[in-house]
Amino acid sequence: MTLTEAVIGLLVVAVAVGGALQATTVARLETIAADDRAVARSLITALHTQLSALRYRDPQSAFTALGPDAGESTTGPAGWDDVDDAHGWTGMPTIVTATSDWSLAVSVTFANAASPAVSAVTETGLKRISVTARRGQRVILTEEFLRATP
Repeated sequence: MTLTEAVIGLLVVAVAVGGALQATTVARLETIAADDRAVARSLITALHTQLSALRYRDPQSAFTALGPDAGESTTGPAGWDDVDDAHGWTGMPTIVTATSDWSLAVSVTFANAASPAVSAVTETGLKRISVTARRGQRVILTEEFLRATP
């Protein structure tokens, strides 16, 4: 074997190893992304479960603005008495223990009853709850739920 053949052989092996390493890296990143989506879905589901137990409308107020009413808690699910109290909240559900780099953000809007994907300006009997899960500053998953007046 000549020196030229040996160098060419080493180059072929180096390219093959580099390709294998890149494929392994891509597979690992895809696994991490899938794991993050699973955690995000679990966190959103936990908050959705808490929101599902709440009333559609505040039982002590006829006021129809979205968000906590005057005097209501803005610190999290424990102080909410209706679903739109979650509007504008960012944090973690109290029943979930997660690392500090995860957060959930909630937005509640009135939804058009004839076309729920379209927002409405006033009360329609239908609210759209959007929950976004973030890991650090990166959005991992956003899910939306509808809640109708009983």
